[in-house]
Amino acid sequence: MKRFISVVFFLFLAIALSGSIYQQQVTSTVKEELNINDFNITPTPVKTTLTLVEDRMTVENPTYTRVPTPTPTPTPTQVSLPYVECPENGEDYICFGDYYKELPKTGWEDNNIIPKYIVLHWDGRPEKPYNKWLSTGTWFGLGSAKSSHFGVGIDGVGQFLPMFVDSVKQSKAADNWVFDAQCINIEIAGRNFNAIVTEEADDEMKTTIETVTNFTLELVVKLMRQYNISIENVLGHYQVLNGKVDPGDLWLQEYFLPKLRNLIEK
Repeated sequence: MKRFISVVFFLFLAIALSGSIYQQQVTSTVKEELNINDFNITPTPVKTTLTLVEDRMTVENPTYTRVPTPTPTPTPTQVSLPYVECPENGEDYICFGDYYKELPKTGWEDNNIIPKYIVLHWDGRPEKPYNKWLSTGTWFGLGSAKSSHFGVGIDGVGQFLPMFVDSVKQSKAADNWVFDAQCINIEIAGRNFNAIVTEEADDEMKTTIETVTNFTLELVVKLMRQYNISIENVLGHYQVLNGKVDPGDLWLQEYFLPKLRNLIEK
């Protein structure tokens, strides 16, 4: 019996050893045939895409409503009137001068006209002294038989007759009733205005003529604007009545009108 058990033990031992040797041979063979170093495999990186969602909220198919930009309301431009109201002279009176001093009613016609022309005069004041070229002197010089809507001197502009938005009172200055019935007359203090063009004027006379010219230019622009008078209808006294030379043809054509044109074309 002991002999039989020994034989069986050695038989199992032999079988176990043979299996282990076979497994070692197979493993060795596989390692020799499948050498992993020979494959040169480079691992492929995995690309990961991250989507950032603000506040972890997702909006599907968003719609947008366009809000129109409001258009600002333009501020209206304040256009200054060429005149000031003169209620103290009467209802609806307007004034363009630095002061109002009405001439005696015997010197003008008490009827309203629509002005189409502006006629310029000089009042024939002696050349010297130049500091006497005053609009107040023009007022006294016109007296009670003559009239002009304005007098211009180195002291500024005086208005001598009533004027309204669409019409003016008729003056007696041009000695031409056709023009007096449709014009505004302006008397400028002084004489011989051509001297500033011919260069005969001394420095004091030149300065005085420049001063009265500038005051007259400012006034004429206001009147043209108020009564819709064209520059072609700004005339000298000599152009409406034969024998008159005021306010000087050279002064008017070469000095005054070019300056006036520049002002109205600005």
